[in-house]
Amino acid sequence: MAAATDVRVPKKCTLHSLRDFYATTLIKHKESVKVVQVRLGHSKPSITLDKYVGYWPTDEDTTAAAIESVLEEPEPVPQQSARVVHAPTGTGLRGLR
Repeated sequence: MAAATDVRVPKKCTLHSLRDFYATTLIKHKESVKVVQVRLGHSKPSITLDKYVGYWPTDEDTTAAAIESVLEEPEPVPQQSARVVHAPTGTGLRGLR
C-alpha cells in the first residue's frame, strides 16, 4: 500500500540541503554538538563543528545574555499593608499557663 503525502519540497532542494536544514534547526533549538553529531552520523564531533560552527551562538552572544538577565531591573513586589489581628482572649502563650 503506497502512502499518499502532500509534502512540498522546493525544486532546488537536495538531500544535502535537507540535511543542512535539519542540522541547523537542531542547533537553533540549542542542541549540543554531540547530539547533532550523532543525528547526522558523523564519526567525530570535530566533523560537525567544522561544517556548522558558525550556527552555534558565539561566547559573546551567550555571555551577554547571561549578564543582561542578571542586571535587569527586578519587577517591583506589590506591598501589602500590615494588619494587626488580635487573638481571642484566653489563647496564645498566656492562656496556656
